[in-house]
Amino acid sequence: MSLGSEPSGPIAPAPRRRVTTVRNVRRIKIGIGLAVIALVLVVVGALLQVGALGSQVLNPTARGDIGETVTFEAEARRYDLILNRTELDLIDVVERAVARTVCDLTLADGSTATVRGSRQVISTDTGLGASIGYFDAVAGTTSVRCDHNVSTGVLLGGYTVAESKQSLTVASLVMILTGVLIGIAASMVIVSGAKGKAVMVDTPPT
Repeated sequence: MSLGSEPSGPIAPAPRRRVTTVRNVRRIKIGIGLAVIALVLVVVGALLQVGALGSQVLNPTARGDIGETVTFEAEARRYDLILNRTELDLIDVVERAVARTVCDLTLADGSTATVRGSRQVISTDTGLGASIGYFDAVAGTTSVRCDHNVSTGVLLGGYTVAESKQSLTVASLVMILTGVLIGIAASMVIVSGAKGKAVMVDTPPT
């Protein structure tokens, strides 16, 4: 072929370029793993909470009807006050009842105290009962009377005084909160991995 002459044969077409999304499978798998951990923490935390409060209601130190005074021999320890309930009680009804519950205490040394359901820092509620509050007892004869300061229109089966399981309740709430936070992080990781990133790729000519 001489210089300046046209090349013989067909010219191969240039490859086409297009934008495609590449998903980060590794990130998606990490997110799914975090989601499983979150679910386990929430379930275990919820079970611990139900078990702790349930055992208190089923094995009380003392139990009375709303408006009734109960007397028992206390140890020098912390006690929880629980408003009894059933699965049939509506959550909003129970919350209103707890907020309107006031318990007057007379401790063994003659001192008095008042526990109000509306002033709880941490409140727990299961199918068996809802927390009202707690008090630190003095060893000896102790009297408790729980009543509603405003009529709730319902009776939830009285109240329970039980040895405190506050440390277990706090641990269960921490597990649930941690699980929720990990779950939020897991969803963000999964979305990020599924969203992927856009890259340019060459496609063979047709």
